Amino acid sequence: MRIKTITLFVIYIWSTFIFADVGVLNFYNDIEYYNRLSLEVDHISQYKEGFIDKDNRVLLEGDSWDFKIFNPTLFYSFNSSFSTGINDGALWQGKGFNGQLETGFIFNSENIVIRLLPEIWFAQNKDFEIAPSKYLYGSVITCIDSYQRPGNETYYDINLGKSSLLFKYNIFEAELSSDNIILGPGRISPIIMSDHSEGFYHIRLGFDEWKSPIGSFEYNAFIGKLDESSFFDEDETNNSNLITAYNFAYSPVFIPGLTLGFNRSLTAPMSVVSPQIIFKIFDPFIAGGYIGEPFGYDKTDQRMSIVIDWIFPESGFKAYTEIAKNDYSTNIELLLRTPEHTLAYTIGFSKILGDFLLEFEHTDLQESREYVLGGLGGGGSFYRHHIVSQGYTNNGQLLGAGIGSGSDSQTLSLSHFLKDRTLKAYIQRIAINKDYIYGKYLDPDNRPSGSPYAVDELQFNIRLGFKGLFDFDSVSMFAEFAYDYRSAFNFIPYEKMNNIYLALGLQYKF
Repeated sequence: MRIKTITLFVIYIWSTFIFADVGVLNFYNDIEYYNRLSLEVDHISQYKEGFIDKDNRVLLEGDSWDFKIFNPTLFYSFNSSFSTGINDGALWQGKGFNGQLETGFIFNSENIVIRLLPEIWFAQNKDFEIAPSKYLYGSVITCIDSYQRPGNETYYDINLGKSSLLFKYNIFEAELSSDNIILGPGRISPIIMSDHSEGFYHIRLGFDEWKSPIGSFEYNAFIGKLDESSFFDEDETNNSNLITAYNFAYSPVFIPGLTLGFNRSLTAPMSVVSPQIIFKIFDPFIAGGYIGEPFGYDKTDQRMSIVIDWIFPESGFKAYTEIAKNDYSTNIELLLRTPEHTLAYTIGFSKILGDFLLEFEHTDLQESREYVLGGLGGGGSFYRHHIVSQGYTNNGQLLGAGIGSGSDSQTLSLSHFLKDRTLKAYIQRIAINKDYIYGKYLDPDNRPSGSPYAVDELQFNIRLGFKGLFDFDSVSMFAEFAYDYRSAFNFIPYEKMNNIYLALGLQYKF
C-alpha cells in the first residue's frame, strides 16, 4: 500500500513537468488542419500516427541530424459524474481527476528517426454506477473487451507510448513502433483505426507518397500484437491476438484534390496464427473462413473500408466519407440481397469562413437489420467477434471509433483561429450502443407492453463544450469546459445524469 501511495504521489508531482497527449496537442492538430485546407496538395495522406513534433527544443545538432527534448506540458481533466473521453490514447478519463503524462527524446537524421517517449496515465476512478455485465467491469455486450471502469481503485499505467524506431530510404520506410495507427479522413470517428486506445507494438512497412505520371500513391502494411485488459476473462491462454492491416490510397492527377483509399484489418487469436493467417490479409476475395469449415467459424475477424477524401483549396472546403464493413457476404446472391450487411460509415465536411472553421461529422455503427431475421450467425455489432473474444480492442479500449459498437453520433463545431489564440465551440450527440437494446428485445414477447417502453431504454448523450488555446512567448495554455446530459443512463428508462467536464493544460516552450 505504501509503495502504491508513493508511486501515485510521484506521478502527481511529475505531471507538472511532462508532455500530455491531449489538450494542447489536439489544438495543434486543428491548427495544422485549418492551414492545409487552403493549400494546393497532390495527395491527402490517409495514414497518420498519434505523435506530433511541434516546436520542441533542439539540444544537439549536426549537419544532418538533431537531438530534441519535448517541451514540458501538463494536462489534467475532471469529470463530476461519469467517465467521458474519445481519442485520448491510453488515457481513460473516469469520474474524478485524470492525467496523461509523457516525456522523452527525439533523434532525427536523414535515414533514422528514434523516439523514446514513455507514457504514464492515471485516473482517480471515483465510484459511479455501471450497467450490468457478464464480467465485473466489462461491456454490456459479450465478445468484446471494452471495460466500463478499470476496477474500483485509483488506476495508473506505464507504457512506451509513442516510442518508435524508423528507418527511411528515399520514399520507403520501415518502422518498429508502439504508437497509435490512424487510418482514414475521419476527424472524430475513424472507423478502422484511431487514437482512441493505447497504441500497440507493431511493425510498419510502406511509403507515404509516391508520385507517378498518373497521380500519387500511398501504401502501408502493419503487423502487431494486441493485449487483453485485466478486466475481461480469466483464461490465460487467450490474452493476446495478432493484428495485420494495410492501407492504400491514390490521388489521380486528373482530378485535383481527390484522394481515394482502401483500409483493411484482420485479427486472430495467437493460438491459430500461421503463415496462412498472417498473409490472409492480402487475399483479394476478403473471405471469412475456409472451405469446409462450419458456418460462422471464421478463425479471423476482418474489417475493411473505402475512403473518399476531397479538398477544394480555392474555397477552403473539404468533404470526406469512410464506408466500412466488418463481415463479408459469402456469395453474390447474399450480397445482392443485403448489400447493407454489416455496413458502417462516417461522413463529414469542413469549411473555412475567414478566420473561422466550421466542421460537421456523422458516424453510424449500428448493426444492419437483416441479423434479426436469422441465418447469419451471431449479432453483427461492429467491433465484437465470437472467435476473437476480445473484439476489436487493445487493453480494454476500442481500436476504431471511440463512440463504440452499435452507436451513432453527430458533431458540429466552430473554431476561431487568431495569431495568439484558438477558440472552439462544439455540440455532440451520441446514441450509445443501440445494438444492445435492439438485441435484448429481438423476441417481441420480451418487450414491455406499456410505459416504460423498450425505446425508453435507448441511451444517448448530449455534450456542449468550449475550449481554447492561448499562445504566449514561452507558454501555451489550454482550457476546456463541457456539459454532458445523459438520458436513459445505463439503459435505465427515465434515468437522467448530468456531468461537468473540466480540463486544463500548460506547455512551457524553451
